[in-house]
Amino acid sequence: MDVVLTGHSHVYERFVPLRRAGDPGAQPITFITTGGGGAPLYDITEHPLLAKTAKVLHYCLFTADAKTLRIQTFTPDGKVLDALTISKKDGQCDEAYLAQAQPMEAAILAQGLMRVKTPVLKALPTRQQAVPLVVRATFPGLRAMVTFSVRLADASAKAYRMDPVTVRVEPGKEVKAVLEIRARGEVTTGRVDGRPVLRQPLRFTLSAESDGIRETGETGDVGYRKP
Repeated sequence: MDVVLTGHSHVYERFVPLRRAGDPGAQPITFITTGGGGAPLYDITEHPLLAKTAKVLHYCLFTADAKTLRIQTFTPDGKVLDALTISKKDGQCDEAYLAQAQPMEAAILAQGLMRVKTPVLKALPTRQQAVPLVVRATFPGLRAMVTFSVRLADASAKAYRMDPVTVRVEPGKEVKAVLEIRARGEVTTGRVDGRPVLRQPLRFTLSAESDGIRETGETGDVGYRKP
C-alpha cells in the first residue's frame, strides 16, 4: 500500500510519507484527505506532518504505470494545487521520497491531541474554591505506553491557577486527566451568539509522548454551562 485516500473533512490535506518508527525497511504510506467536492469547506489545520493543505474546492487525477504513480490535484478552474510522484525500482521507493518519511506514531499522537474535546465548566472557580475539569484523549494504533500531560496555556496563566497533570495509559485505552482549576481574581461570564462564555479565556496546552516521540497541541477556549 502506497497511498490512502480519505474524505469526510472538507479540505485538502497531503501528509508527508509515514511509516512505523524502528522499521526503516517498511515502505512509507502517503495519506491524502480529498474533501473539496462542493460542500462548505472547513478551516485548515497547520502541522509539520502536513506537506500540503488548502481550504479550497478541488479534485485529484491519478496516472500510473508499472513503476510510477503520479498524483495531481486541481482547483475547479484547472490550476494545479498540488503534485506528487512516487517512483519504485525493484519494489522500493526512490531515495528522495524515503528521505521525507516521518514516524507514523507522530501522526497518531497529533491526531489524538487534535480530537481532544474542550471541557466545559459547570461552576466558576474562585481563589479559594477549585473547580474540577476532566480532559480525555485516545491514541488508537499505538504499540507503546502514552504519557499525556495537560497544563495551563500561557495566555490563561494570568487569570487561573492549576498544577500540571501527567498521566500514563496503555495503548488503545482512553486517558483521563483530572484538573483542579482555581482563579487568581474574579471570573466573570458573558454571552456570544447566545451562549455563556468566560470573559477570562481558559485553555490548556497538551502534550503526548510515546516511545520517545512527542507531539503538542492546545484546546479551544473552555465554555461555561451553569447546572
